[in-house]
Amino acid sequence: MLNVSAEVFRRRASQAMTSSNAMRYALDNLHRRLTVDELAGVAHLSVRQFERRFVDATGLPPGRWITHQRIRAGAVLLESADHPIDAVADRVGLTVAGFRHHFRETMGISPSTYRRLFRP
Repeated sequence: MLNVSAEVFRRRASQAMTSSNAMRYALDNLHRRLTVDELAGVAHLSVRQFERRFVDATGLPPGRWITHQRIRAGAVLLESADHPIDAVADRVGLTVAGFRHHFRETMGISPSTYRRLFRP
């Protein structure tokens, strides 16, 4: 019984590590187009295995998680710098229209309203 528990723990730790490597890679590369194939390659898994493990680890599919991370990074830029919204969108790997859409969907307000509310 103990060996089975240890094996389950090792497997889950390995799954978390592969997802963690892919997440770190994605965060380091938010500025460019990322594919699930690419992230699966970083994790040394098939696309299907990667997607399953990623959802288990994060609760979100890879594409949605990346979009959320891009919006979080964009929010930090809006709070801390005077970059135009198109420059912020570019830095987080989205088109201006995509950034505005996903920002409003995620945060409940537009990027410009967010900036006005949260800039000192």
